[in-house]
Amino acid sequence: YGFNKSHSAAYAVLTYRTAWLKANYPTEFMCALLTCDMGLTDKVKEFIDESKRMGIEILLPDVNASQTRFSVEDGKIRYGLGALKGLGEKAADALVDARRKEGLFADISDLARRWPMHVANKTAYEVLAKAGALCSTGWTRRAAFEAIEGTLREAASMQKDLARGQGLLFAAPPRAGGNARSTVPEVEEWPDNIRLTLEKEAVGFFLSGHPFERRGRFFSLLAGTDTHSLAKLAQNEGDDVPRAERQEFVLAGMVSALRPMMIKNGRNAGQRMARFRLEDLHGSVACTVFSKQYAECQHRLENDALVFVRARLDRSGEEVALLVDDVLDADSYVRGHVDALVLSFEEDRHDESVLDPVKTALSNHRGAHRVLFHVAAKDGRTYRLFIDSEWSVDLSQELLEDLTDKLGREALSFTRR
Repeated sequence: YGFNKSHSAAYAVLTYRTAWLKANYPTEFMCALLTCDMGLTDKVKEFIDESKRMGIEILLPDVNASQTRFSVEDGKIRYGLGALKGLGEKAADALVDARRKEGLFADISDLARRWPMHVANKTAYEVLAKAGALCSTGWTRRAAFEAIEGTLREAASMQKDLARGQGLLFAAPPRAGGNARSTVPEVEEWPDNIRLTLEKEAVGFFLSGHPFERRGRFFSLLAGTDTHSLAKLAQNEGDDVPRAERQEFVLAGMVSALRPMMIKNGRNAGQRMARFRLEDLHGSVACTVFSKQYAECQHRLENDALVFVRARLDRSGEEVALLVDDVLDADSYVRGHVDALVLSFEEDRHDESVLDPVKTALSNHRGAHRVLFHVAAKDGRTYRLFIDSEWSVDLSQELLEDLTDKLGREALSFTRR
């Protein structure tokens, strides 16, 4: 029989078949993985991130398009209703069944009329609104959310009347799906930060966008390092460099999966430390903050906070991770660690057509940080020009985005204290 050989052969065949499916049917393969683990939020996020890296678009949950499970739709993956937190497969099955019998839902009132109330409570409607699953009916997330209580009262009253045999003699008959819609209230949609926060409550993570996107380019410019470049940093540094001699660098991102913990053994027993993940637009990295550093920066560490971390590479595990020396908010980092803005030019571009728009941008953002020009001459040398202090600037997001548009990302850098 050869137990070990038998299992090795079986696993080898399974591995080959799985790899073949992923290579030849990537959308279907990832959709199947998502469905298998749709009750595990961390796994769902991991597979969605992998799908995006593979170029597969993830479609938002939709009462008029989603199935209970994840599904393939025109080469894309449609988010499954059963994976939404607080909804559940039973309620999702009932919704999909109602849509299959009578057609698409015209609006939230039509949904309330046809979705059985014994499986769909107020929380279920709130989850759908927060996740954006009602947007295809023409209702914004906020409008749908604020209409829930009134809609459910009307639906409950109608169902009681029908149960008592009162035929609503003077009322209009219930409309089938796809008929005239209710008037959508003129309610302004939630701001992006609130919309994304509520979406995370319903989905378990950010799906339609990321809070870091709005300030991501600004933070990345100031930090100079991102998660995409960590592997290269690790390769350049090597495994045998003592921690104290490892290069310290700055990384910007959003805190997630924060886990404060008590140290149980050793000389620091009884003190607190923390682990978390730092997310940027390229990925995420595991971070560890030991007790001494945690005592100094714990007030800045909370989930969804946008921060700068001063860190060194952690070589104790298989994946690249960080040992954090400090955590700073944007104002603290700019004020305490950034000395000057450096603008780089080539000699043949160092003329009025380039400088005039730059001067205008600088004059519109006066502040305390110096400005330096680095000019690459044709003879191969670089000249460093100190600009008069009257041109010192406030390193705001608006200024850096303006200069990036005018000069390009590579032209901007910083000297640090």
